[in-house]
Amino acid sequence: MDDPEYQTMRNGDEFTKNRQGYQYAFAYLRANPTHLLTMLPTKLFWLYHSDTSGFYEGVLYAPMQGPSPLASWIASHDHLVEALTFRYYEVVMALAVVGAGLTLLRRPPGWIWPIVALPLLLTFFHIFFHAKDRFHIPLDGIIALLAAVAITEATRLPAVFMGKEKHGQRDQREQQAQRGQMPG
Repeated sequence: MDDPEYQTMRNGDEFTKNRQGYQYAFAYLRANPTHLLTMLPTKLFWLYHSDTSGFYEGVLYAPMQGPSPLASWIASHDHLVEALTFRYYEVVMALAVVGAGLTLLRRPPGWIWPIVALPLLLTFFHIFFHAKDRFHIPLDGIIALLAAVAITEATRLPAVFMGKEKHGQRDQREQQAQRGQMPG
């Protein structure tokens, strides 16, 4: 190509490419100021989308030393296994949202704020940069923790509705948890 800008990006050193890339990016954002807002739903989708690439790379098309009956079963039922992989992630994500909501609606304990802040900070960071489904992996433990809160609250609901757990007992247990003691 005879385009001098292309030649700069193709042949320039790292600093030149970096400086030129920033200039291109800012010029694009000046010409399209609403781009960050219109891309937000797409970025959130790709950030929190299920990471099925791990299924393909680590299971379905993984290099093997020899044939395996499990691998052949997975290969013959690849759509089912992929769907189960994705549906499981959707359920855990939904439970995490419920768990965070339940914890925040009640008198929130101090430990919930850093746990909720981490996904919010990661999401905010990816508003300005590209988002890929593998970037949510550091949050999987936090997501599982919040899902466990939802499951724990769901198992406690029958006792609350039947009146077996009195409000004072629950308050005492919450105070013990905030102090870091094991509820008894």
